[in-house]
Amino acid sequence: MNRIASSLFFLFALTVAYPSVGQGQPKHLGAKTCAHCHGTADWTRMTHYTIWSATDLHSRAFQVLSNDLSKEIAGWMALPEGQPESWDKCTRCHTPGVAAKNRGPHYALSDGVDCEACHGPAENWFLPHLEFDATHERNVQYGMIDLKDLETRARMCLKCHSGLDHEIVASGHPDLSFELFHFSFWQPPHWDYQEAPPFVFWAVGQTIALEEALGNLNQALTDPTTGKSLHVEVFDNKNCYQCHHKLSYDRWRFVEAHYSAVQPLFKNLVSDRSEAIDREMDEMNSLIDSPDPSSQFELLKKAHETQQEISALLPRIKESVTSRAGDEALIQTLMSDLTLPVPEPANEIDYPEMDIPHAWVVREYEKAEQKYLALKTLGIALEAKDRQMTTGELLKAMEGGELGSESLQSIDDLWQFVDSIYPAGRRKFKPSEFNEVLARVREAVKE
Repeated sequence: MNRIASSLFFLFALTVAYPSVGQGQPKHLGAKTCAHCHGTADWTRMTHYTIWSATDLHSRAFQVLSNDLSKEIAGWMALPEGQPESWDKCTRCHTPGVAAKNRGPHYALSDGVDCEACHGPAENWFLPHLEFDATHERNVQYGMIDLKDLETRARMCLKCHSGLDHEIVASGHPDLSFELFHFSFWQPPHWDYQEAPPFVFWAVGQTIALEEALGNLNQALTDPTTGKSLHVEVFDNKNCYQCHHKLSYDRWRFVEAHYSAVQPLFKNLVSDRSEAIDREMDEMNSLIDSPDPSSQFELLKKAHETQQEISALLPRIKESVTSRAGDEALIQTLMSDLTLPVPEPANEIDYPEMDIPHAWVVREYEKAEQKYLALKTLGIALEAKDRQMTTGELLKAMEGGELGSESLQSIDDLWQFVDSIYPAGRRKFKPSEFNEVLARVREAVKE
């Protein structure tokens, strides 16, 4: 049986197996179901599955649970040794987290974060999307996740790329950072480069990331699945900076980091509300540092109020950035604001010689990382417009070393500085040195 015939037979078999819209929670059919068309360039000219399975790290998310670091993390969390499939706190993100009763015949844990983890369980939309007159809008009506909508895409990513609880962080799980444009293109894309300009990716993604980070503060002290306290005594003496500050710091620093990136955006696009949000952030910052136990309740109350306000502003921001995606003056203004120096400590401390860095240092590192990600995205947006290239053309040219500009080179220098300290667990981060690199970027942006 040749390839085309076998694929058609497979699709016919699925038609028999899934004749109607399922009841209750739809089933995940498994990545191999998608592969029969989306991994057969020889007759369908579709390579989505091929790209994902060969080069996208999401396809190896479950396999990662068997490496040495994962085993160490599992040990600190007292999870059953050598049984990653039973580690519910891990599999909820390293797999689609599908209950056994909702797994189709081709579902496999080994596929990691598979097609349906992002596009949604396919039982109800699989057959309709095979029809010749199928449209994306109709597929969405049948239950496919609308990832062409950047807000939906960002929220889908942030289900796993934010909100680590204290137990996982204290056990040694690497920190999670998020910026929608980079996350979309760091992995070889199996979608259209031109779904939205880089500026829109960044602005929408960062606003939602801030909103989600504020919401995550509500779960900072409890396990969202059990409601139990996340304070675990075994971690009290672990030689790790995460345990030397309040549990709420674990998530507050991500609020600060994302806000440091979107603050210039709010100032320029929703100026009537930006000062009020600044004050609310300052109030929450003082509550985080307050020794008064009652401050925790006030913090969560204020975080919820601010989250609701940002949610209400999101439609305005989306409309503004979409209509001004090519506004060079706005993008340059944002880049100039983003190159303002980060805070430096009052007393000079030799961070590289410290065994355990202060939480303050780590909080400033998170801000530095988001500044870089923002500057690089906005730099790409300007470069593509100046050279009259599509985003895809520019990214491919940059990857091949075919072009460069002083602005992008300075931003790359910034990343090399940030990246060079990352393997050291952020403990080598010196804000003063970072500000020196920021100053060079600022001069390049002016030219």
